[in-house]
Amino acid sequence: MQTRGLVAFAVLLLLSSHQTPSAIEIEGGKLVDVVVVASGFSDSTFVTQLRDGWYSEGPNSFDVDKDGNIYILDWMGGRVQKYNKQGRWVRMFPVIAGVLGLEDPPKINDVAVDIWGNIFVTGALVPNIPVKSIFKFSPEGRFLWRIPSPAAIRTGHLGHVVYWFLLTDKSGRIYNFGDEHLGGVPIYSPEGELREVMDRCEYEYKDIGIVQKEVGDDIYFRVSKYLMRTNLDYYVKTQRIDTVAVLPDWMRLLKFAEDKAREVGWREFPFRLIGFDRDSCFYFHSAEDLSDIRYYPFCLTHRLAKFRLEKGELKEAGYVEIDFKKGTEGCSVKGLRDFHKQFVVSGDGTIYFLHGTVDTVKVSKIILDELEFER
Repeated sequence: MQTRGLVAFAVLLLLSSHQTPSAIEIEGGKLVDVVVVASGFSDSTFVTQLRDGWYSEGPNSFDVDKDGNIYILDWMGGRVQKYNKQGRWVRMFPVIAGVLGLEDPPKINDVAVDIWGNIFVTGALVPNIPVKSIFKFSPEGRFLWRIPSPAAIRTGHLGHVVYWFLLTDKSGRIYNFGDEHLGGVPIYSPEGELREVMDRCEYEYKDIGIVQKEVGDDIYFRVSKYLMRTNLDYYVKTQRIDTVAVLPDWMRLLKFAEDKAREVGWREFPFRLIGFDRDSCFYFHSAEDLSDIRYYPFCLTHRLAKFRLEKGELKEAGYVEIDFKKGTEGCSVKGLRDFHKQFVVSGDGTIYFLHGTVDTVKVSKIILDELEFER
């Protein structure tokens, strides 16, 4: 796969003088913009700068419901923006009142939508209370409950840690993931009751684990080169997370060992599990910052790999590279960075991609060319 990338790079260099310049180049699929919204301080725009003009990272998380509606976390504006599947603005849900353009924006981390359209947000949303919490809102934006409860905060009995990331399963349960799973994965009922803290027994891998609200109640992890699966009922009974497949070695990166012979070795996987669909296909993502390479024409490359699980083996089903071209706004200080959740995979296999600049926020669909991999 590394050879394939070098060939593609050479071809791009040869053709660059004959192509129309564009901000993003994609190989192995196509990019279709769905949501395209300017920044600003109105109800239907995104806050990407403070009143004094200081640029922030902008929206950093989003989710898609079972009907294709898109919910983007406008954390600088303290709200969630909703769009229909055609990308037209529907409404905004304020999660903190009166914060637009403040010098110290609210600390909001992630957004998730369950099978019934309820909205979940993590962060420190209550003024003067820096405790990270999970907040649940109805589909109309009405506040329903929070974890930990106000009583727990007053008494200091917070129980366990609340992490940044959220996902929900088909039964409406809430999974709270951390970057490194210290302390496990708390799982809550739709009413906010703690059901289990799932101990993944790994903390050095950055995958957040995946559940899929349109498919079922299984939860998958990528641990080293293994794809692993469990579900709440099975885990409660057995305390087990089973291996279902092994990832191919081409997804690993070569490195040199530190001894004098400089023996070729392997480094851990840069690819993260980002989703799966109802056809038993799994999707992995890696990103590479290329901005410091002087003569390279791109500043950032996203790589997406699709596999179909068949009889315990992962069959390669698609691969795409998305390159952000140098000399464009997306490769400048205006490019949005530091996403908490940048890719979402729906049940039908559509990959949604949050990106853009401080002037224009976008959510695009990525459609992979399902071609056999060259070997």
